[in-house]
Amino acid sequence: MLTDDDLREQSRRIRSEATKVLELTGIEKVLQRYGTVELLGSYAYDVMLARDIDFHVVVPVLEPPLAHQFFDWAASSGRFEYVSFHDKHGFNRRAAGRYPTKQALDSYYFGLRLWFDDHEWQIGINFITAPQHISEEIVVLMSQASEEQRRRIIRFKYELQQLDAAVSSAFVYRGVLEQDKHTMSELVSYLSTLGYQIGPAAGKITHSH
Repeated sequence: MLTDDDLREQSRRIRSEATKVLELTGIEKVLQRYGTVELLGSYAYDVMLARDIDFHVVVPVLEPPLAHQFFDWAASSGRFEYVSFHDKHGFNRRAAGRYPTKQALDSYYFGLRLWFDDHEWQIGINFITAPQHISEEIVVLMSQASEEQRRRIIRFKYELQQLDAAVSSAFVYRGVLEQDKHTMSELVSYLSTLGYQIGPAAGKITHSH
């Protein structure tokens, strides 16, 4: 079983890889053409375990030409094996139904996948029209996190990965930093109040619909 030290070292290695992926793709400079770029998520908070980098880009308006232009760049760049687009602006109500919280960000979402050093990476980009209050709250919370709290977050994220649980990391951060959860059972109990539940047989955390 991996110790907390093992997981912390693994997290730092993955974050170092992420820095190289950012340099390789030049994605930040590209996104700056569209609006104000915010690099969020586990990379920004130094708690990476998944090979996933998250951006918010604040733009004046969400309209098809933006999506078309960015998709063209991503598809023609030669960097990405897989490019996906999810219109959570035009179809927000339908998108919200797929989330346990029944809320979806009003956005144009792009998922870009590439291989780097024999690992698959995803860069997730949400184009939005205003800074998100919830995201800003998480930024403040994580800026105040101690090393012990970061280790606890990484441990919880690892255990959720082992359960193949699709849980928003924001709730793991809140579970540790606001709710002061110290054990997995405490965290699972908190997550259940948000719509996540544990399957009785497999013991996996699943979405409730």
